[in-house]
Amino acid sequence: MFAGRTGGTLVTVTHRAKPASEDLWSERAARYQQSWMPYWLHWLRWWRLKVAFCNLYVTIRAMKSFATSISIWARPETVWSLLTDASDYPRWNSTVTRIDGRIEPGGTVTVYAKLAPQRAFPLKVTEFVPMQRMVWLGGMPLGLFSGTRRFVLTPSVDGEVRFDMDELYGGLLAPLITRSIPDLQPAFDTFAADLKRQAESMA
Repeated sequence: MFAGRTGGTLVTVTHRAKPASEDLWSERAARYQQSWMPYWLHWLRWWRLKVAFCNLYVTIRAMKSFATSISIWARPETVWSLLTDASDYPRWNSTVTRIDGRIEPGGTVTVYAKLAPQRAFPLKVTEFVPMQRMVWLGGMPLGLFSGTRRFVLTPSVDGEVRFDMDELYGGLLAPLITRSIPDLQPAFDTFAADLKRQAESMA
């Protein structure tokens, strides 16, 4: 507060101290303004986040799969030997024209199916657990489209082996590509039936 006389008149001037909270708020606002990124960088981050969520949504929503299961009266070793002998597939499997390559851990194979005899399907063996489980993976680079086929053997105490096979599709382009994939369920069921017939004839 300041008091003085001006022209015989007493003048009083009061200075109000700024609250500490206002100083703190002003300081924070100044720091935030200084840290503003260019507009294009904000836009880029937002767009990348949007693409990531869209990719996740499409991948989950676009899942398309086929599966089959059958019980086989044979030893797991017998069934496994049939599943892993690429050159022998055409002899017992009526859904396959031929398979080139070696079915082994990390191996690559090229499958020619009777449903599309002019097309070759290159696949990689990504999982190989003898007498238990095998996985073949194919598709497009960058995860745009993928097809995963799994083979699982589950022995039982009564001498049977349960054979399960499924194929799952996913990826950003899956909604478009899976429209052109025909119904493979009959071929899957035939595959299992052929495997059962051949394995039981060898038991």
